[in-house]
Amino acid sequence: MDNIVIHKYYRSYGYSISSLLYRFLIADNDLRTYFHLNLYYGILTTLLCLFAVVVITCSIAYSSAADGDEKIFYDTQKETRKILPRRESILDIRPAYTCIRKHLKQTEIFQEKCDKTLRKEQLEIELMKGRVSCINKLLKPEAQSQWRRSRSPKVFCRIVNPVTSSA
Repeated sequence: MDNIVIHKYYRSYGYSISSLLYRFLIADNDLRTYFHLNLYYGILTTLLCLFAVVVITCSIAYSSAADGDEKIFYDTQKETRKILPRRESILDIRPAYTCIRKHLKQTEIFQEKCDKTLRKEQLEIELMKGRVSCINKLLKPEAQSQWRRSRSPKVFCRIVNPVTSSA
């Protein structure tokens, strides 16, 4: 197809259907001459144009999605700035937090010391109970006790009943 014939037949300016067809045929002719193809490869130009339309459509869709995401991001950022405390308010809270933490540490240390003292007192009470029970056993009258005192002051002996054999 000759360019002069195409130009005379589809001669119009602007963006009408005939001018778009003219541009399509010129692009088809240019592609065939560039790739050294014959006249039967017009489908190649059609596919390339279709591919170009798909690429343009996808790029427009991507840019609109990116704009929407950016808007959502800025809206969310504004909401979080409203909800979360600012740095100044956090700095105002910090001294009170430090004071409360120090007080809690002191309280914890006091409780640990009280627990140790209570354990120590409980052990002393158990020792005293043991001593009192020993003293009570020693102070029982000799009739109730199974031990009797011998004549030597520090020696204790047990009464042994003689075994009588009955045979």
